[in-house]
Amino acid sequence: MKPPRQAGYLRLLALQRAAWTADEKLQALLAATPEDVQAHLLTLLQSLHIEMLVHGNLSEETAAQLGMLAARTLNCSPSTVPLLADARPIERTAQLGPESHVRISQRVKNPQEENSAVEVYYQIGQQTVKLKALVDMFEQVVYEPCWDFLRTKEQLGYIVGCGVRCTGGVLAFMVNVQSSKYGVPYIEDKIQTFLDEFAKQLEDMSDDEWNKNKESLIAMKTQKDKSLYDESDRFWDKINLWQYNFDLREQVVQELTTMTKVELLEWYKIHVVQEGSSRRRLTVGVHGKQHDLPIENKENDTSLVVGEEGIATWKNKQIWYASSP
Repeated sequence: MKPPRQAGYLRLLALQRAAWTADEKLQALLAATPEDVQAHLLTLLQSLHIEMLVHGNLSEETAAQLGMLAARTLNCSPSTVPLLADARPIERTAQLGPESHVRISQRVKNPQEENSAVEVYYQIGQQTVKLKALVDMFEQVVYEPCWDFLRTKEQLGYIVGCGVRCTGGVLAFMVNVQSSKYGVPYIEDKIQTFLDEFAKQLEDMSDDEWNKNKESLIAMKTQKDKSLYDESDRFWDKINLWQYNFDLREQVVQELTTMTKVELLEWYKIHVVQEGSSRRRLTVGVHGKQHDLPIENKENDTSLVVGEEGIATWKNKQIWYASSP
């Protein structure tokens, strides 16, 4: 497992309540027999709920027939009664506390790996149209300056990125870096330094540059799908998240048209900068072989979580968002 992938794996392991470690999955797989799989299949099909997206030049009648065909093929009882909301599994996401900072540390899986990887994750809150518009606009204005500062000027590493994340319906903004030259604490410090200093860049941004960024983002969001497959994929993403807000893109565009730079700046200073009153930060550090792994917490305002066992202990103490359809 490469360091950036390991960092993402640890982040999701911490944030998702129903999550298992790679070793737990491996042990279950090794212990499973063909008889176990067959028995599970029978149980699964007895309580199966099917959701289908039928999209394109098809009638409602044909769509219903396809649904019946799928049910018969899987040998389950077809029903047109919707699954009740409380019958669905609820996906829960850890709710980081206000002004909190959680730091997860682990050694690289490959003992010969020289690279370290860092993810700094700023949790914003459960998705609304307004929050989605704000974090998307923030990504639009910060992406190039972030890459320029961390990759070009500071030369932290070859892999540098940032962007919006949505876990169980909870929005966040994240910066990630991989480096063989620098260790996790140094990279983490440079990331926060950039984000704190970016406030001045955003304040000084001219109206013309602001409007160009906003127009560029709106143009990207209103671009027509290149194919029916792309449009179906976009629709299915909403079904997969149990959100069914198929017009979210259009609603976000409407919010963007009236968004001001002052509005984004106020949101940013609350949620991202070091002194933000609602800043909720999770740092994941995967340490390469030549970089020290912290084993004790030296910061009073930070919770140190070491390895997968530490994550399991930390999760037992958390408050959880509930994402329901």
